Amino acid sequence: MMTASHLFRFLAVFAVFLPFAANAQQTALQEIEKNEVPYLLDAPVFNMSFVRDPKAAPNEATLRLSQSYSVSGCVNIKPMTVTPRIAGQRLEYTVSEPVVTLSKEPQYSQFDCKPSVNTVTTDIIFNRDIILEKKINRVTLRGPGGQDQYEIYADDHMLSLYTKVRDPVTGKNMKSFDGKGKKAFKPLKSTQRDEPLTYWFYPENTLILYVPGESENPGQLAERVHELAGKYGMIEAKFAMPGFVSPLKDQIVFYYVDQVGLHADKIRQNGAGPLGNITVKERLLGPEGPYEKDKVVAVYARLPGLMD
Repeated sequence: MMTASHLFRFLAVFAVFLPFAANAQQTALQEIEKNEVPYLLDAPVFNMSFVRDPKAAPNEATLRLSQSYSVSGCVNIKPMTVTPRIAGQRLEYTVSEPVVTLSKEPQYSQFDCKPSVNTVTTDIIFNRDIILEKKINRVTLRGPGGQDQYEIYADDHMLSLYTKVRDPVTGKNMKSFDGKGKKAFKPLKSTQRDEPLTYWFYPENTLILYVPGESENPGQLAERVHELAGKYGMIEAKFAMPGFVSPLKDQIVFYYVDQVGLHADKIRQNGAGPLGNITVKERLLGPEGPYEKDKVVAVYARLPGLMD
């Protein structure tokens, strides 16, 4: 059940930037110091990705908006502001561009600010319970560079943003909402899958198992890791979250839930560490051709990180 406090956080999560949301950017412009001059940027294109914020509640998914640009000189950045609104079954977010200013003070060589790539970010918080209760199915993002729409889907285990319309019968992606793809708000090109862009609400004691430096024969690796995890009473994440698919692409990692919690507690205290050893087949090339040899490798475990 949605409470007043939940709705307040849902709509006012940006309060750190939004004392007065409607006039936030104008206020930022008025606060420019006397020794600064506004720096005009091109219409921004915002990158977005789901991140794991340790301060987020268990039912919250954090979508991080970021914009990078290169500016020469001594820069002061006032972050973009976000104004949220619920319109029926649609969420609307209006995002301002960041206010960037350059110092007018003379810069001598020993104190000069070097050209650099700057990144400014702000977060949108999706509350899963409110989305389910209000049957939200669309997200509209508006910014100086244009407007984009996303289909949103949520259940008890995950929340996804689809950049393309899905066929209601087959569930397959058909085309972008506007037919041209996203222009102003784009999934960040990173280690994450971007269609759909998905945040998983991991059960307590979820661990990521991995074998550093091993990339050959991922199927064999998965089998051996599964055998080791089973010895410690761990289950694959897909059994705790039906339909689970790793949010990471091109990375050989394995998601498990530590049902007992013993290893998860140890990792919380000491950080990532070895879980145990497994034996895999290593393919080598000898005088008489290729052959296989047993190889012992260590399996490590860690807690989900920022982009996991």
